[in-house]
Amino acid sequence: VLRFLCSENPDAKVLRDNFVFKIVPMLNPDGVVHGNYRTSLSGNDLNRRYASPSPVLHPTVFAMRQMLTTMQESRGVLLFVDMHGHS
Repeated sequence: VLRFLCSENPDAKVLRDNFVFKIVPMLNPDGVVHGNYRTSLSGNDLNRRYASPSPVLHPTVFAMRQMLTTMQESRGVLLFVDMHGHS
């Protein structure tokens, strides 16, 4: 996805000219370091915390939700995609 969006492909240019892309590489770096793909270091499944994340227990999800809320209020959010790259 990143390679395409950053490429010289005419379709990628049209997308870049018309949309804002916010790409967050990882929401649970502390968990992944310890082998947890879905959970944080505290054992919380971050995929189940989007509705009401805690700034203390789920700070990365909380920050992303704040970013999305701000974007929605200022310009609108057309699409949110949560991609998983683990095997």
